Amino acid sequence: MTALVLLSSLCLSLAFSPSAESVAFQLIFRGKALGEVTATKITDGKQKIFTNNTFISTRIIQKIEVQYYTRVVYQEGILQEADVTTTLNGNPYSHTVTKRAGSVYEFFKDEKLKSTLEYPIYYSSIMLLFDEPVGVDKAYSEEGGSFFSLEKDAPFTYQKTNSKGRKTLYQYKNQDLQRVDIDAGIVEFDLIRKP
Repeated sequence: MTALVLLSSLCLSLAFSPSAESVAFQLIFRGKALGEVTATKITDGKQKIFTNNTFISTRIIQKIEVQYYTRVVYQEGILQEADVTTTLNGNPYSHTVTKRAGSVYEFFKDEKLKSTLEYPIYYSSIMLLFDEPVGVDKAYSEEGGSFFSLEKDAPFTYQKTNSKGRKTLYQYKNQDLQRVDIDAGIVEFDLIRKP
């Protein structure tokens, strides 16, 4: 009888324990690896927590190291909060926060309220790393505090256009992101999924 109780307890704890999914990408510029993107999605019941850590290291005139850390929380499919911290050569560069406050969202940049949004957010940038955006035509930028458009460009390929008109191409295989071609303004680079 004790064994049956222990087995039942184990089965219940496994059934309700959080599940985690991780992905990693190499950041490529002109054929050279400059950094890495690692991201994790933890699903715990009706809550999903996404994290993304990006590290870039290069030398133009002097050594430049950029690190982005993103943490995004969804509850029952609706964004609750997003936090993006950027450092440049180990020093704070920018910090943005999106918080749900009742029926609105408040967007803060470097601790100053920059804008409010009055409708629920169901899809944001970090989700593109994990799931092909089938049927999604706009998504929220956690870093920029605004929406961008998504258009299906070809089979399994989606084009993101941000508020500045810059385009990024996302390519999927079996619903998993394989490659991203990014137009960052001055430079263009690629993310390639690591095996």
